[in-house]
Amino acid sequence: MQIILKDLSSSQSTLEVEPTLTVHDLKQLVSAQKGLEVHLLKLLFKGRILDDSKILEEYQITSGSAIVIVASKPKPKEPTVVHQDLPPVQPQNIPELQNPQPSEENISILVGMNFSREDSIRALSATNQDINRAIDFLLSGAIPELQDPPTAGTFDFLMQSPEFLNIVEIIRANPRELEPFLNQLETQNNELFELISRNQREFLELIRGAESGTEIELTKAEEDEIRELMALGFSAQDAIEAYLSSGKNKELAANLLFQNPR
Repeated sequence: MQIILKDLSSSQSTLEVEPTLTVHDLKQLVSAQKGLEVHLLKLLFKGRILDDSKILEEYQITSGSAIVIVASKPKPKEPTVVHQDLPPVQPQNIPELQNPQPSEENISILVGMNFSREDSIRALSATNQDINRAIDFLLSGAIPELQDPPTAGTFDFLMQSPEFLNIVEIIRANPRELEPFLNQLETQNNELFELISRNQREFLELIRGAESGTEIELTKAEEDEIRELMALGFSAQDAIEAYLSSGKNKELAANLLFQNPR
């Protein structure tokens, strides 16, 4: 059968595959065709991230189906973005996650995979609607118990640190420094990195800070990139917010949107 491959630049190509091909094998074919590294690829069909171990026909992918390719950027080998040390963060100082109501779309996906509705809601709530992590919890049978959300903002404790405020100013001045900063943080302060990973929207709103009330001017090319994000199934508001928060990096914005669905 012949499927259609689309990327974030709206370009598309076709590929001849067998229905019994695994998603991982399809990634290898995409890698060869597009010159992309396999481990950096995500494949999506109808807004759903495809599992490497499953075969195409399990997702009802047929001839003419369109699959979206999202390629993450490789991590820099020697990130040098920020030299200030972050304040030490003890586990007991890290507030628990807020747990929004899971979307019916994500619940339906999990129920469609033969998990109970009740367990699906619990798993999605425990993972801040990260469907891949929710599936991991459901498969293991160990779904974390939810706790009451904190009254304070998740990152309020960081705003008391002059060192962190300096880092915020650096990123506000040059938003493209955000990605290498997070890569560096993953090795230097994994607890804080995990907290940020689970609360990316709130963290990015904190980084944007005073910018949120100012009028944003976009070039035609930037407006086109936002429309490409919306074409993946996201609202205009979410696409614009992710695009601006990611330093107008379309690939980083797409990853943020897919990892943090509303």
